[in-house]
Amino acid sequence: MPAHSDTPALHFARRLAARADALAPPLTDADRVRAWPRDPVGFAREILGIQPNRAQRRILTAFLPHKRVATVSGHKVGKSTALAILALWFYCSFPAARVIVTATTDRQVNGIIWREIRRLVRGARVPIPGGRDIHVRANSGLDDPSDFSEIRGYTAKESEAIAGISGAYILYLVDEASGVAPAIFQAIEGNRAAGSAWVFLISNPTKADGEFYDAFHSKAIERMPAAGYFGIHVDSRESPNVTGEWRELEWWDRERGEWRPYDAPIPGLATPEWVAEKLEEWGEDSPLFKIRVAGEFCAAEDAKVFQAALIAEAEGRWETAIAAGRLYIGVDPAGDGDGGDQSGFAARRGAKVLELRARAGLSPAAHVAEVEDVIATAGARSDTLLPVVLVESEGEAGWKVYCALRDEAAAHGRFQVVRVRTSDRAVRQPLIYDRVRDEIWAAAREWVRAGGAIPESAQLAKDLHAPEFYSDIRGRQKITSKRDLRKLLGRSPDVGDAFVLSCWEPMSTRVDIETPPPRRDAEADDDAIGERLHNPFRSHEWMRGGRE
Repeated sequence: MPAHSDTPALHFARRLAARADALAPPLTDADRVRAWPRDPVGFAREILGIQPNRAQRRILTAFLPHKRVATVSGHKVGKSTALAILALWFYCSFPAARVIVTATTDRQVNGIIWREIRRLVRGARVPIPGGRDIHVRANSGLDDPSDFSEIRGYTAKESEAIAGISGAYILYLVDEASGVAPAIFQAIEGNRAAGSAWVFLISNPTKADGEFYDAFHSKAIERMPAAGYFGIHVDSRESPNVTGEWRELEWWDRERGEWRPYDAPIPGLATPEWVAEKLEEWGEDSPLFKIRVAGEFCAAEDAKVFQAALIAEAEGRWETAIAAGRLYIGVDPAGDGDGGDQSGFAARRGAKVLELRARAGLSPAAHVAEVEDVIATAGARSDTLLPVVLVESEGEAGWKVYCALRDEAAAHGRFQVVRVRTSDRAVRQPLIYDRVRDEIWAAAREWVRAGGAIPESAQLAKDLHAPEFYSDIRGRQKITSKRDLRKLLGRSPDVGDAFVLSCWEPMSTRVDIETPPPRRDAEADDDAIGERLHNPFRSHEWMRGGRE
């Protein structure tokens, strides 16, 4: 027997192992990532190091027996992560797979979905093919050099990039599908003609029409068994942080190479505190709560001045919106001790509302101080053009605040003041609207439709969503009265009123109009001066594309 370690038994074992390897080569990383074509949940855990929660598992497994799936949900349920898992699973599981990700805005495609895909690729337990060269932008995407699989992302405005795609395995992932234009779905349907494309839609239920709404109604699988959408509903209250499921879930620790339990609720998902906050702010029967938390469609949106979809779109633009141009500040005063109402302040530059404030119990002098602070916060003291302060001057409280602001402007010249009497008859479009208040709200709606961005604020969203337009006996449009809004909201819509005032650009603020300084004569007819010097009832300059 040899004295060294290479015994006949070991020599035979090596030869046997080599023979076995020749007959069945050991699995490579590429083999491992492609081993889950019937198990996206297993792929998520074993390849990506993600343990999907119950709601995410429902989404992932629904895709196996159905070619068209639609998921309607409330906020903060982990839908972006589920969508990213689906994209990578399909990309890895099928030869020459083509995954197209689309959403309404570049922020949604690149800032949220593509960022999540890149995060999962970087943190995967097993290397994703092509992952080392994944591009920063979604339209450059992710490519597998071995079999030409790819993932690409485009905004919903780029229908030409989506049309004309062919292949044996195509997956369309449409996020925020409520807001996607019909042209995109027409392009997708054209590519589905060969029968080789799968479609997944996911969104909050912000619109009660369009393809996403139809996916749960006229095009639901219950009505179209052979070709309809399989629908999934996820309430924000199904979040693992709300149900307590987070205690049963684990996360993959790359440094330790092991699964570890969560020791706190999962960051980024809905919490019991968030749900309770929205329940108190909006009420369980309100459309905003139903849409944003319960994930339910609300059909009675047509009469709303600001539909829930419009509000959501404006909020979604806020982070990337550019603030440029003159500063406009809307002020809706409340008296010091005015029945619990608050004074609203809204600061806007161009297409972006910079800040919203609600303050209770302010004296006229305190309103002036607050405006000064808003100007300082917005950095407007060094602007070439003076900030414009638009003040709702109805009632004694509004009049006193206007006078205090007017006197401060005349004394120090740090801002320009415009008095707005919302009860006056409409001037810009008197054949369409009844009062100035109706015109102001309509103008603010057009500002939002034209691309205006607002910060996410539960108070503002509720203020904007509550009013409706109706016709008076002369056929003119009127907005829900303040008295009725008080009943609906339980308060005055102070922040909403300040916001719409900030969108109302008077002709007198244009730089090509010489405006003499306000008179300090206490005996002057202030109404006449306000109309002559600061006429707020002119065309909306920002929407006309005019420049300051």
